[in-house]
Amino acid sequence: TSWSCHHGVSRWLGACDCTPGDAHWKAHLRYAFTRLSQAIDDLYLQTVRSDIPDPWEMRHRYIQVMLGSITIEELVSEMAGRRLSSERVVQIHLLLEAQRERQRMYTSCGWFFDDFDRIEPKNNLAYAAQAVRLTRMATGVDLEPYALRDLAKVVSPRTWLRADQVFSYSLRRAVLDGRIVAGD
Repeated sequence: TSWSCHHGVSRWLGACDCTPGDAHWKAHLRYAFTRLSQAIDDLYLQTVRSDIPDPWEMRHRYIQVMLGSITIEELVSEMAGRRLSSERVVQIHLLLEAQRERQRMYTSCGWFFDDFDRIEPKNNLAYAAQAVRLTRMATGVDLEPYALRDLAKVVSPRTWLRADQVFSYSLRRAVLDGRIVAGD
């Protein structure tokens, strides 16, 4: 939804009367995120489907782990119908965190303003970078080159800052930070 704009979700794709200016970057960012989220989803499904009959249900129920109601081991065992190895649970946990970050990259404030060179879209790119990093840790597949091609088209009309630059910086920071799971 577009919670504070009566123009609706079209604001996620371009300019509206609430924020005049050159907002063509939004359509490019949306396209890049759509393609990246599909690649992340495909890897998630390919990786967990052999053990988890309903990967989307597990993703939905992951909120219980985030809230501390159950452990990741309990969720995975329940969804798999059996206990899995600790290595497999870690892999699935990384992919669930990647799914969480993949959802966060669509945070609505990142699309609200007319210029890309603001903290809100940069945060969305940081979430996307974290999703790519976690997916790579879990599967060995590096989606960074794939993402960079699309993100290079996202440019601030004011400062000429490009999304691929922000994404690369965010990814390097996440790797150097060394967090295994986002939010820890």
